[in-house]
Amino acid sequence: MIQCGPCQTDFLSKGIKTIHDTTYHELSKSEVFACKYCSEVSATVNDILYHHQMYHEMLPLPFFHCGSCEFYSQKFAVTKKHVKREHRTDEYKPYICKHCNGSWDDINNFFRHVRTHYQENVICNICGKELKPGSLQRHIASVHKQEEDSEKNYVCDLCGYRTDKRDNLTKHHKGVHNKQACPYCDHKAASKNNLELHMDKKHQEEHGGELNHICSQCGKGFIFKYSLTDHLRRHKYAAGYQPPWMKREKQPKKPEKIGEYMCESCPRIFAKKTTLAVHKYKMHSPKFKGNKQIEKVKCPQCEKTYRNHSYMKEHILKEHDKNTPFACDHCQRSFGLVTTLRTHISNMHQKVKCDECNQEICNSFMLKRHKAKVHGMKPSTAYQCEYCPAIYEQKASLDKHVTKNHSTAPVGHNMSAIV
Repeated sequence: MIQCGPCQTDFLSKGIKTIHDTTYHELSKSEVFACKYCSEVSATVNDILYHHQMYHEMLPLPFFHCGSCEFYSQKFAVTKKHVKREHRTDEYKPYICKHCNGSWDDINNFFRHVRTHYQENVICNICGKELKPGSLQRHIASVHKQEEDSEKNYVCDLCGYRTDKRDNLTKHHKGVHNKQACPYCDHKAASKNNLELHMDKKHQEEHGGELNHICSQCGKGFIFKYSLTDHLRRHKYAAGYQPPWMKREKQPKKPEKIGEYMCESCPRIFAKKTTLAVHKYKMHSPKFKGNKQIEKVKCPQCEKTYRNHSYMKEHILKEHDKNTPFACDHCQRSFGLVTTLRTHISNMHQKVKCDECNQEICNSFMLKRHKAKVHGMKPSTAYQCEYCPAIYEQKASLDKHVTKNHSTAPVGHNMSAIV
């Protein structure tokens, strides 16, 4: 827990506390640093870089900080030029590995290195040493090739392994015969990290340690820091995240049939599988009451509420801070977050083809209207305007459309009369 000094309020993360400080304790918004990839915010650039290192290590850095002074920028070249001009050195390595504290100046070499930490280590069958992936052959060539011509006077009394060095025999015993043993059961782990994962999963009560490491997404607590790191990684994978080296070629999706997906808990039928999933979550999940979420995220500067922190952060940047640096190349709109820009481009500017007639439509939104008007394939959950071919997924959007475009339309003047 992180406590606010002036008002003694407890917070689960520094990001939530920073939002609290900007709202109630006069922390300047210009001093707040926002993560590009989630809703985390911080009062210092060092804190946001540490957050990035912990939770987004395989994504580009949001800032490049000079390690010798307070200077930072959003571009690698700018900070490197500053380091060379002000500190008289050409060495600038902003990419730091959280697993081993190694540093790199090239992002691709850094990513290549980080991948080795997520691959299983290998065991040398000669000395029992645990090695990183790809280093076994180099280890055998450099260590054991010299042993071939030496007298191997050190012998393991458990398996007969022989070596010419006492240190190698000690490493062999530790790696092969002395694995990390759990103090509460018969489990043996290959490494200290794996033992901590096991103890957090099976023996939290027996251990009795404080749960100081709290997941900011689900509130689950852990005794060991590595257990939280592994837990957060599982959150990412459950949400569909795949590291770049694990991504495979996407298989072509089969065209979905309209009205094919039926809810198991009520008679509703949906055009798309994803729409059914949203319906089941909103209407039949204990986290929701009716069609309204119990807890929405409220803007700290006005009365508006949003379904998640990302929407709220886009609202704050656009409406309150007037900070929309991400401009669309296809129209005049700009956004506060790069993720919002990507969603906008995907929905409004990426052309799609109708799978019924192969006609090219300007975007996926207009494709729905095309199918409804030309092919009569209106999703059962859509709301049809009675005055024109427009359809909407939400009734509130339809009401807004009618008020804006058809406020003077005569009663009884509807689409059936036109068609």
